[in-house]
Amino acid sequence: THRRALYVVHEFAALLAKIRKDQAGSMIDFMINVFDARNIWTHRTRSKGNQSSSLTITGGIGVFLVASTIQWIVENLTETQVLAGLANRFLWLGGIRQKPLHRRPKIDQAVLDELRYEVEKVLPVGGAVEYQLDDEADKLHAAKYEADFYKDTSSEIVAAAGARGDVLALRVALLLAIADGEKVIKKEHIEAGWAVIEYSRCVVEILMGRIHARSMHEVERRVVAAAGRIIETGV
Repeated sequence: THRRALYVVHEFAALLAKIRKDQAGSMIDFMINVFDARNIWTHRTRSKGNQSSSLTITGGIGVFLVASTIQWIVENLTETQVLAGLANRFLWLGGIRQKPLHRRPKIDQAVLDELRYEVEKVLPVGGAVEYQLDDEADKLHAAKYEADFYKDTSSEIVAAAGARGDVLALRVALLLAIADGEKVIKKEHIEAGWAVIEYSRCVVEILMGRIHARSMHEVERRVVAAAGRIIETGV
């Protein structure tokens, strides 16, 4: 009840691989459901002896921060998981591999202290705070939403991976408004939120293209193998 959790997964593809082998229980359902932050929901867990039990979460909030390489994600993220809504619940950030780094540099404690001070300064206090969009922000968000609603995508899997962009844009805008110390979400916050979504979708489109190509290659391999068996056996 009223628990907040940050789940840090240093190798997301390894978790996906466990899920594919049915070694991670109902983790996909958990990641999908935690996104909506419902007031109360029940999650089925696996206990000893493969017996199922239930966990009821009330007023809970969970956030996943994960990392991987594009090669491992392509190998382990399935189109079925994407179509089920797993991919569109993340903001995707991409990077280019840099020069070898033998040891991570130590983070300056003064920098960490400054960050902690700034975060604590802007966090809402005194219980729940309700944020609204001002008129300009609402008008811009409506226009962005309508354009996004009628936008053509390159494939069904890309569309599925990029869905919920409007929700994520609002969440980013909310965080930016809080960081600015504002009491309402303004036009510039909405602009920035949608800009982040467009960048995330560029990363997703590259990723989904590779996943689809991998799936097609697997189909081709099976067809060739089946044809080979027919040639060899006549069956």
